[in-house]
Parts: sequence; structure tokens; C-alpha cells
Amino acid sequence: MKKNITKPVIFIGTGTCGLAAGAEETLKAINQYLENNNKQVEIVVVGCIGFCSAEPIVDIKMPDKNRVSYYQVTEDKVEDLLDNVFAGKLNMDNILGQFKNAEN
Repeated sequence: MKKNITKPVIFIGTGTCGLAAGAEETLKAINQYLENNNKQVEIVVVGCIGFCSAEPIVDIKMPDKNRVSYYQVTEDKVEDLLDNVFAGKLNMDNILGQFKNAEN
């Protein structure tokens, strides 16, 4: 992962467990949201991280912020989640945790 990102990055788990939990639909909903709202975001499709019961897992890394992980982000939760993220609010629904590092 690049240390100094200039635009948001969204990671979505699309391993077998993620796909079975609806990650493909979540990814479609994310792409549709970004298109509808004219957001420039890098999408990174990742595999399974081993926490299958939490899938679909979506991580969001905003510039100058910690990467935050959300669990069970089904397509019906995408709009509310991204509305909050782009408004600068930490959406506490379905929050799994964050990746802290020295750069943030």
C-alpha cells in the first residue's frame, strides 16, 4: 500500500467466502455509488483474510486517515456507509477496526 495516498482507496474482499456473502453485489453497489456521486476512488479487490463470518469486508483508506475495516457490508449498506465516509464521519455501524500507522 502506498504510504501517501492522494485519493480514497476502497478494499473489498472477494475470496470465495466474500463472494458467497454477497461481495460481488457489494462491489457493484460501490461502483454505482461512485459513478452516481462522481467520486474518484481507487478500488482494490483482495482475497480472503480468514475472517469468513465477517464477509463482505470493506476497508476504506481516506487520505491522511487510518484505514478502517467494516464487516458484513452488504449492498444495502453501501450508500449509508459511503455517504458518512465522504462527509468525514466515522460510520460506527459494522465497524471492525482500523489499521494505525506512523504516517497518520
